[in-house]
Amino acid sequence: MSRYHVALVLFVAMSWLFGDVPGLLVGVLLCVLALSRLPVWTHWTIGLGAVVMGAGALLIQQLPSTSGTTSFAVGHGASHFLVGIGLASMALAIIRESIERPKASTRKASAREEGA
Repeated sequence: MSRYHVALVLFVAMSWLFGDVPGLLVGVLLCVLALSRLPVWTHWTIGLGAVVMGAGALLIQQLPSTSGTTSFAVGHGASHFLVGIGLASMALAIIRESIERPKASTRKASAREEGA
């Protein structure tokens, strides 16, 4: 099993830990998208779109009258879920970028060696 596959399995496990069953489903869906070799920018786009929709859902459901109470998550489930999808998608984009792309210093060093 490659580092990439291990990272995806750990990502699904963490999604399940932080998001319970909905998090598990989102984690599996995002990993299926990653395994289909879609470009990394699709995860960034999904993440940003979900966070923006979460903010819109918060405004539609009305801003909370108090901050930091437990009733926020109960009364604003849609925005909570959408922001969770966005953060998970952006986290997977970061994981993919760190594993799939070689380091910049390695590319520069190999280019210098080829020119020498």
